[in-house]
Amino acid sequence: TSVPVTLGQELGFDDFQVSRAGVLIHRSGANRGSLLGETLAWVDRAGEVDVIDERLAADIGDFDDLRLSPDGRYIAYELQRGADGSASSSQRIQIYDLEQGTNVQLTFEGRLNTRPRWMADGRVAYISDEGGEPAIYAQPFDRSGASQLLAALPDSLRVIDFEVPRQQGLPFVLVVEHPALGHSGLVLLDPNEPDAELRPFVDTPFSEINPAVSPDGRWIAYASDESDRFEVYVRAFPDGGRPWPISDEESRKPVWSPNGREVIYLTDDRFVARALTLGDEVRVTGREDLFEN
Repeated sequence: TSVPVTLGQELGFDDFQVSRAGVLIHRSGANRGSLLGETLAWVDRAGEVDVIDERLAADIGDFDDLRLSPDGRYIAYELQRGADGSASSSQRIQIYDLEQGTNVQLTFEGRLNTRPRWMADGRVAYISDEGGEPAIYAQPFDRSGASQLLAALPDSLRVIDFEVPRQQGLPFVLVVEHPALGHSGLVLLDPNEPDAELRPFVDTPFSEINPAVSPDGRWIAYASDESDRFEVYVRAFPDGGRPWPISDEESRKPVWSPNGREVIYLTDDRFVARALTLGDEVRVTGREDLFEN
């Protein structure tokens, strides 16, 4: 299985996702200070690189938070670049068609358009200030309909990330910062209930980030620093339960393989895949070190 990644002048991956088709998408920067000059490439589990489109390094520049569509054809991503190619304070969501090699701009309103997430019905959900204050919106990826407000975000909390399960009827998972407490936690939001209140999900004295719901919607992987460093844990979803640690090193950004029995995460220097048995207990049954970061 190959995985599409973004490449700069050096390999250095940061954000990635595995699609139902078994491919993984993620990004790297040309350097740590600037992401301009990136492009997309496929990378297999051994680290072999195959560039998708050389033009993207010049045409796109700084793009972030890549998300593959469920069918593996489209990439939703966040673009931050000025008209002259320099970094810009405005952000927008774009859709790249892997078959056609074309880009479509999805958002046109507001200055903040970030965190694109594919929904089960084919729409893309994202955080935007198009209505004045940051909120969660959604619209069809092909712009066949207008954007729709899904949920307002409370002023008392800063939402820094969110996860949309691929199954309809499950709540969104929001990563919220608690300014007074100095850490972040995971809360649930039902986008189908107007004025729905946020429901605490993982609310501890530690920071929880990078939520990823399993393909069947029954489990969630995330990173927490409860062991004095960020490691990856798995819990039942959406009802919760005890956390099961599945890593034994500094690790973040877990994603699920398409079969739902493997979690891939990022360490300081490489990608690691952990095979799991899921049931009354979560057991790690195998480890595979993939290519270096």
